[in-house]
Amino acid sequence: MTQRDRETHFESAAERRPPDAFDENRRQIEAAIRPRDRIEQLYAEDFAYSSLQISPLRRAESHFLAARAWEALYAQLVRDQPAMADGDRVALMERWSRGDPEARGEVAAILKNAGLTELGIEFRRGAPFLGHIDCTLAVASI
Repeated sequence: MTQRDRETHFESAAERRPPDAFDENRRQIEAAIRPRDRIEQLYAEDFAYSSLQISPLRRAESHFLAARAWEALYAQLVRDQPAMADGDRVALMERWSRGDPEARGEVAAILKNAGLTELGIEFRRGAPFLGHIDCTLAVASI
């Protein structure tokens, strides 16, 4: 499996979760909120189930946004730094993604010249898809 495949392949929640994860999660939630009657017990069970279902979706959203930020930054560097060699762009992006302060400063300066910020570059590339992800997260938490 390629790096790109690993970044976009997400196992289902059932594949990742041990069989007793629901029971353990439910016990922890019940210990924290101490349901007083059957209705509160049902809410606790629903919360335990929802929290297990939504965790993989949140991880998927995080991976998705990271991949989109990478693509958007690369496109921006191609546009704004045409003289920069492709290998230098990739090296800068790799240092930037690891949090290298010098690389982050260099990227921030390039983006500032284009009227963007790191947040803006992430939003610019991921915005069309975020509505779908938010809807999926909302449905999963019902």
